[in-house]
Amino acid sequence: MSTTAEPTFPPRLEYLPPEDLGSGTLIHDAAWERPGAPGSMFGVARFTVDAGCTSPVDNHLSHELWMIAEGEGELTYDGQTLRVGPGDIVHFQPSRDHRIRNLGEGPISAFSVWWRV
Repeated sequence: MSTTAEPTFPPRLEYLPPEDLGSGTLIHDAAWERPGAPGSMFGVARFTVDAGCTSPVDNHLSHELWMIAEGEGELTYDGQTLRVGPGDIVHFQPSRDHRIRNLGEGPISAFSVWWRV
């Protein structure tokens, strides 16, 4: 018989202090140091891009999803552009350039999840 109690709720992750990426972009990575957290298999963050600003170009070896919570923008992915807004979810393949330009009057707010295959 196991003496380890099963958690009633999943562990709640907290965001690290924001990192200023420049060009009006702030990113808040989630802290994975909690017991039972999946470690480096996944990453989670939320980010904002101020009105009239463009995020820096990103390119990495992980798959990534962006879920747009608020704001309107133009996503550039692998040399092509797409308008995105609230409720849109986009998927990036590894090693492909991507960034977003805010076309609205308020900030773009989005959530990011990335993982390696």
